Amino acid sequence: ISDCYKVCELYVPARFVGLKIKDISLAQHNIQLLLIRKPKGLLHPKYMSKIEFDDHLPAEIDAILQKDDLLVVFGLKKDIDKFVVI
Repeated sequence: ISDCYKVCELYVPARFVGLKIKDISLAQHNIQLLLIRKPKGLLHPKYMSKIEFDDHLPAEIDAILQKDDLLVVFGLKKDIDKFVVI
């Protein structure tokens, strides 16, 4: 998008598994959630590159985040990098 902004997919950080989207305060981190990608079926490390996902758009604020969900987010690179590390 630009040198400062990015759109990326990231797995739900462990500290947010089981929480609702509205409880993780993405806006406080200057990050916008575009959609959630939920895996179809069970995941197996050997077949990770072949996983199919259902896209949930818009993401419902009461949706409960699962370990294998992918968050598609938009924001400043520095804010997303900081969010992933926290």
